[in-house]
Amino acid sequence: MARFLLLFALSLWGLVAAAQTSLQGKITEEETGEPLIGAYIVLNKNGVFVTGTSTDIDGNFNIPNVDPGTYDVEVSYTGFQRKQITGIRVLAGKANRVDATLSSEAVTMEAVEVVDYKVPLVEQDNTTQGAVITSENIRNLPTRNINAIAATTAGIAQSDEGGALAIRGSRTDATDYYVDGIRVQGNLIPESEIDQLQVITGGVEARYGDVTGGIISITTKGPSNTFSGGAEVETSSPFDPYNQNLVGLNLTGPILRNKKGQSVLGYRFAGRYTFQRDDDPPATDIFVARDDVMADLQANPVIVRDVERFVAADFMTEETVQMLDYNPNENLDRIDLTGKIDARLSDAIDLTLTGAVSIIENQFTPGNVRSSNALNTGWQLLNNQNNPTRHDDTYRGNFRFRHRLGVNADQTNSVVQNAVYTLQAGFERRRVELSDPRHGDDYFRYGYIGDFDFDYVPTFSVEADTVTGILSLQHRDYFRVLRNVEYSDANPVLVNYNNVIGLDLGEPLNPDIPDFIVGDVISELAAAVVSEGDFLAFNSQFDNVFASSWNFHRNVGAVFNLNQDFQEDVFTFQAHASFDLVFVGSDKARPPTALGAGFEQRTLRHY
Repeated sequence: MARFLLLFALSLWGLVAAAQTSLQGKITEEETGEPLIGAYIVLNKNGVFVTGTSTDIDGNFNIPNVDPGTYDVEVSYTGFQRKQITGIRVLAGKANRVDATLSSEAVTMEAVEVVDYKVPLVEQDNTTQGAVITSENIRNLPTRNINAIAATTAGIAQSDEGGALAIRGSRTDATDYYVDGIRVQGNLIPESEIDQLQVITGGVEARYGDVTGGIISITTKGPSNTFSGGAEVETSSPFDPYNQNLVGLNLTGPILRNKKGQSVLGYRFAGRYTFQRDDDPPATDIFVARDDVMADLQANPVIVRDVERFVAADFMTEETVQMLDYNPNENLDRIDLTGKIDARLSDAIDLTLTGAVSIIENQFTPGNVRSSNALNTGWQLLNNQNNPTRHDDTYRGNFRFRHRLGVNADQTNSVVQNAVYTLQAGFERRRVELSDPRHGDDYFRYGYIGDFDFDYVPTFSVEADTVTGILSLQHRDYFRVLRNVEYSDANPVLVNYNNVIGLDLGEPLNPDIPDFIVGDVISELAAAVVSEGDFLAFNSQFDNVFASSWNFHRNVGAVFNLNQDFQEDVFTFQAHASFDLVFVGSDKARPPTALGAGFEQRTLRHY
């Protein structure tokens, strides 16, 4: 059986040999330098037992498939002083190494020699380009955005802090994100819950699949063997107008311990609430209409000068605007909840269940809006109170089953050692909704001003013959008249586009005798045949003539005319297996071999 496994592994080695996160080393006797055969190594994280193994006939050990993070290793051997090495940084995607020597002099069974781990100057195994950022590094960085943290790695370009990442010239959508080994699509977790963040900019491993850019791989923090918690509160309200506020809380500890006092069922839960008055502070002053001016413009958006209609906002002056040092009506509310439960069924089998919820409500100022007759590049001056809202919610769950084979068996003479397989399944749902906050999904209220009948009446002018001076009546055009009007309160400012200041329609006009002469000219407006209670249709369903001020600022009362609903469901299943090939008498020939298969199903709905 062993020969069959060896031949099978060698036949596939060239295809599937890959770097994996592991911890390996050699245990020797301090006085003689001889290897210690069968020395027992215990791996702990946050005081929680993770796994154990023993050294082979050359004193070497290897613990494959280790979650990235900071560990403590305890080494014991009969007749020798126990030693504990603390603070070992196991970096993602690397064969991390720690060697130890044990002393046989003055052995005291109760005593344990504790030493700190020294980070090696040269990495033994580095098949990828990029960087690994630990939780300690993240805590010391002046940013909370994961993309901004990853952008500290060489080879990454970012147009703005927190924006999408372009890795080594690739497009931003070519960057894949992983959380605890599962590829994710939606919002990421708070940076405070990251144990380690690996950035891969080159030499991407085969297990990541169809990646054309780079990888951002996140490992979340896990439970502790002792009860603990933390809180964080942050605000900028007393110091700036942006009101960046944050409140966070985390709890961790054991749920169940075994007879040795080791946690076999533990948890870590964290929550964070973020509120920002302006999540993208401006570099320059912001100009908006004064409140009293805005009220007047909304009541009378169209005025008449010399029987011609004009946009009232066209007559604004410097005194009618105010300067702000923040973007108004750009509030952001965000809630993040994360949880992780680890269960150890035995020394060889462990289960992990993780989950995350992210709920974001973000109000923003629209960018360029192109219509058929006007380019409205400025929404903020006259219409910021109608800023649309984007809801971006993500729900994620991840289950992992890991089984290490031969943990308590003697593997010193085995060719195949440290075999482990992992089964992992994940589900993610992301929903993005974009709409006008007043109307939401009520599509029939977008731009709706009321019920009325249309009537088109002719307009005339009097033309004087240049020779005889005889006046003649000439048909010019038609004006649309609204009859039987019943206005709605859905968009009151749009209704006011029919309230034209400065136009006196006078008495009801006789359509049969179009002889309204003002001086020697018949005005088009005065010549419109109307009756008392009728309205000239100046609005023309928010006519583009009045949609903007000077073709630059979007006029008052505008409705964000886009409603989107996007939902994506992703189900992922992965199976991985790995083992070491150990040849007798060779210290260095321990090629790791990994096999894997994955399945991903996406369902997208977009309205």
